[in-house]
Amino acid sequence: MQQPSAGLVDAIRRQDVDPWSDEMEALRRQLYWTALAIIGNPDDANDAVAETMFKVWRNIRSLRRPELFSGWCRQILINECRRIWRKSQHVVAMDPESLTSEEEDHSQEQLLALDTLAQMIAQLNAGERAVVVLRYMHDQSLDDIAELLEIPIGTVKSRLARAHARLRAQSTREGVIGHA
Repeated sequence: MQQPSAGLVDAIRRQDVDPWSDEMEALRRQLYWTALAIIGNPDDANDAVAETMFKVWRNIRSLRRPELFSGWCRQILINECRRIWRKSQHVVAMDPESLTSEEEDHSQEQLLALDTLAQMIAQLNAGERAVVVLRYMHDQSLDDIAELLEIPIGTVKSRLARAHARLRAQSTREGVIGHA
């Protein structure tokens, strides 16, 4: 997640920020793509982001170190995603087309690769999807993932290993990667 400016954090603290400013929209988009990749359902992802933004706005004064704003937002988002998982108690398949932002310019090859990757990630269960997203989209360490998801490090490792195996099997089966 790209680090918002210190000015944004100060403006939120003063509650003197335009909620539709470019920087707030960029933050909201980053949170949305993370939530969508973790939850897999656009409506639930929007709910998680809305609740996250509300909690960020309401609790900004509890953030002691503004340089940790992105991680703090991500933790709130992860907690919201977990709340939604518990509430729904079912995994909804991710719509692969929803992972491609309409605003971004991609070549046909890139779009095909994104679509294929989104379809493969959609086949993972919610726990596997969460660790894959945090590890590879947000470059989190295994220890950080365990802390964020409040699960043992061994569970993170096993989910990641299962996800790798499933993705590798899918990519081989579908001809995405060649045989070694």
